[in-house]
Amino acid sequence: MHRALLVDDIIHTILQNLKSSRMDLRNVALTCSTLSAHALDMLWSEQSSLAPLIMCLPQDTLEVASDYTINLTREPTPMEWERVRIYASRIRRLLYDIGDTPCMQTPKPCTSLVLQRLFARFPPPLLFPNLCALDFNAVFDQPEFRSNLLLLRQFFSPGLEVLWFDVPTRGVLTHDVEQLVSALSVEASGLQHLSISSAQGISPIAVPPSLGKLPKLIQLEMNGINVALTRQSITNIQQSRCLQILKLTLRGTSTNVENMPSDNMPLELSTLKHLSLFGDCLPQFTYFLRQVTTPQLSSIHINYWTPASQTAIAAFMKSLCKSCQTSACLEEICVVGELRQDPEPDDFSPLPSHIFRPLLEFQKLSTLRFIGVGQYYYFDDAFIADAEAAWPAIRELQFSSHLKKIWHHLDD
Repeated sequence: MHRALLVDDIIHTILQNLKSSRMDLRNVALTCSTLSAHALDMLWSEQSSLAPLIMCLPQDTLEVASDYTINLTREPTPMEWERVRIYASRIRRLLYDIGDTPCMQTPKPCTSLVLQRLFARFPPPLLFPNLCALDFNAVFDQPEFRSNLLLLRQFFSPGLEVLWFDVPTRGVLTHDVEQLVSALSVEASGLQHLSISSAQGISPIAVPPSLGKLPKLIQLEMNGINVALTRQSITNIQQSRCLQILKLTLRGTSTNVENMPSDNMPLELSTLKHLSLFGDCLPQFTYFLRQVTTPQLSSIHINYWTPASQTAIAAFMKSLCKSCQTSACLEEICVVGELRQDPEPDDFSPLPSHIFRPLLEFQKLSTLRFIGVGQYYYFDDAFIADAEAAWPAIRELQFSSHLKKIWHHLDD
């Protein structure tokens, strides 16, 4: 064997060129012990379920049912279980892939028996000592088993950098979820990306104060935030001193959201660069933006589902521009009305130029998209001329209504 193949960096570079082909990596793993360990590390590094691990057991211990789940036909021996543990130690990213299609090669694990046996023999810290990214759905891909927050907590470690989990629809108290999240600051202090989702029909999630105790948190996603974000909730978000990406899906009643009181002094999200908000109606976002300033914001994405009146659109624009007025970095604005009901007749009034004039202050804009916001737009010649002068870096400019679409793609 050439001496170059004794250098780990050279082997890693070679295997990187084979990464797209699992068959090639498998063939390398079968060549010699020098290359095998590196190839196996790359093959096992990311998995979308625990099924491949279970399939490492001898064939006479397993049976694949007609629904593609794995059942045990006999109890594996300690040595047979040890083979599973060795391969599991190579997994670094356990991420659920909703696009997976069940087939005979990649069956679903039998969570009611097989995984219970697995975790009874090997607790998660022993089974996955090198895990840095976890989507808990990849462990239990059946909803009735996702309420096992005690098992989820066993996955916490200082080396965990990415965590996704869903709040179960039943069997779990809000207090249990709050305790789980609070434990992150002590047991998973290296967390950089946290995503928590709660389904429709359960209480929206509160923003926990313990987020400020995650010193490396860069990205926060919360699906199911109460629409009436309190100042304390926003303060808890603000305490994440390194937060750069924030994605919130607001839920709850939208009645009179625009009339909710807000403090005169907004809270500064000083490190935030990318903001995405999803919810039922524009006033939800108006209320949120009135309470914050974002001096470093580079992009903002808004998606809502209920038709907005001209008054609501004007109020939203005002809050958007006020929140971002200190930002010299804003490059992308995207507002999308994905309407799930027909607009009222009053919503057919045109949107005049003056509603959008505050946007002319953002002279670094490269992308500006308003899709389905209002029924149509009326831009006077003065606004068009001013926009050309104000946005020298614009690459995509789109105003698309329900009745009429206007596209502008500007090249260098």
